Amino acid sequence: MGVIAFALVAIVGMFPVAMKASRESRDETHAAMISQFIIGQLRSQVSTNPTFAIESDPTVASQNLVVNLKPPSVLRYHALYDDTGQPIRQATAAQFGGSTAVPAPFNERCAYQARLTVESETPIPGISQIKVDVVYPGTAPAEARKTNTFVTFIRNSGS
Repeated sequence: MGVIAFALVAIVGMFPVAMKASRESRDETHAAMISQFIIGQLRSQVSTNPTFAIESDPTVASQNLVVNLKPPSVLRYHALYDDTGQPIRQATAAQFGGSTAVPAPFNERCAYQARLTVESETPIPGISQIKVDVVYPGTAPAEARKTNTFVTFIRNSGS
């Protein structure tokens, strides 16, 4: 009886560890999906003026931001995402940095924030560096967030 009780206590003690590992895995998977979505949008439109589409919330008009891949430019775009990795709306740099709160009603749905950085002047002519930083939890203070960074290169349109 004591052996069984000891084993049950050990098994129950592992549940919090397993739950934390599962939550971290989910967050990292969603961060990768968000970055793949953004990079995929840009790659599929590279011959035109690519747009960084942010799906519309029922209370906000649909937003498409034109991304400049031609030099000279270093541009940053910010967006909010829900707990399934779906875009909610455009964000500000201050919200991404944590110095400004995400406004209601989006603060309840915001689980991730993404920053797209496009650097057109790279050492390789005709190539733009695309960097996507995904942070979570989206409404947490800056010091409590985790960041995943994804980098790729895209040929400039018209090059």
